[in-house]
Amino acid sequence: MRRTVTSRIGFLNDQRLFRASDGMYAETPFIRFLLGFAEHFDEVVLLSRVFDVPEEPTPLYRLPDEKVRVVRLPPYPRIVHLYTHRMRYMPGIERVLKQTLPDLDALWLNFGHPVSLKALKLSDKIPRLRCFGVMRGAYERDARIRSGGPPMVGWVAEKVMRNNLARFSRMAANRRIPCFAYGQELVQRLDQGGLRVYPFMDSLLHAQDIDPPPAYAEDLAADLLFVGRLTPEKGLDILLKAMSSIETPEGEPTLRVVGSGPQEEELREQITSLGLDERVIMDGHVDFGPELFQRYTSAKLLVMPSRTEGVPKTACEAMAFGTPVVGTAVGGLPDLIGRSRQRGQIVPVNDPGTLAKTLTSLLADPEGLSKMGEEARAYAAPITLERQVQEMMSHLY
Repeated sequence: MRRTVTSRIGFLNDQRLFRASDGMYAETPFIRFLLGFAEHFDEVVLLSRVFDVPEEPTPLYRLPDEKVRVVRLPPYPRIVHLYTHRMRYMPGIERVLKQTLPDLDALWLNFGHPVSLKALKLSDKIPRLRCFGVMRGAYERDARIRSGGPPMVGWVAEKVMRNNLARFSRMAANRRIPCFAYGQELVQRLDQGGLRVYPFMDSLLHAQDIDPPPAYAEDLAADLLFVGRLTPEKGLDILLKAMSSIETPEGEPTLRVVGSGPQEEELREQITSLGLDERVIMDGHVDFGPELFQRYTSAKLLVMPSRTEGVPKTACEAMAFGTPVVGTAVGGLPDLIGRSRQRGQIVPVNDPGTLAKTLTSLLADPEGLSKMGEEARAYAAPITLERQVQEMMSHLY
């Protein structure tokens, strides 16, 4: 019989939730990782902003009806509004935290997030509450890029986030709470502050998803694959510029794009203006599951031309299915891909010329790609959701 470690775990990870007549939905499949903790706790408590389901088509992921409880936070639009409109949102958030935290036994905190900072401070008065901090990317850069305002707003958001990270580090070190980060650079950076830092990767794949892998599908085949939200930070526009100058001995390569988002119309216009209509296949959103996995196994390379990244789950997924990755030098991508071209190749940010040369070279070397794919699968296939949750639990208790 499974032994339950404790009763309730809470998550403050800035996930937006959406309510509908048939239940509650999350905006990303990352919720799958959080729900992996349900194997160790009686109840998973999501402290989240809750909105009505948007009118425009948006991929959403339904929450299970059992073992999950949602606690609503005041729905601030963006993190920057917690600074610019602090008195509108933070008092209500603090009231919710004071009501909820005493009932929890463990709490996931987003490293440096102002709501997590408040929760960490309040946890001082709750001796039984075990907190752990999670850092999943370069939060200062993310704060600037995703601030949604003019350059000055982005600069202020970056500066405030840098200060928050320093405060969170000091508080976490003083309380000796375990912290988790992905990527050698992040781990070393946090280690310098006297924290207990452990590497992790929040994979969404179960062991049965990977073994056996989905079969190659001719109708889904493509030389290059892009999977992600169609937003500026994901950099698909850079890949499209690179596509216009890539040629291989087998001809002009094809690109399959999986994803949807606010930049879709603009990107379709770019595809047409570059004369790529016959070479770029727009699949739209594909649910996380077998149909997506088969696209990984049917592509030669996954390309991640991101301007910013945290923990790149898409790259880990592709590699688990034996697909090498070409990605930019942001977030955890350099560590995941390997700095010596073991599992793909790293390219500079915002550099379509170098990206085109890199893709041309790799596609012209099928034997080298095959070896990279084998290395990628050997590295990433063992990183399952169950394993990562278990490792985090081992440091928490």
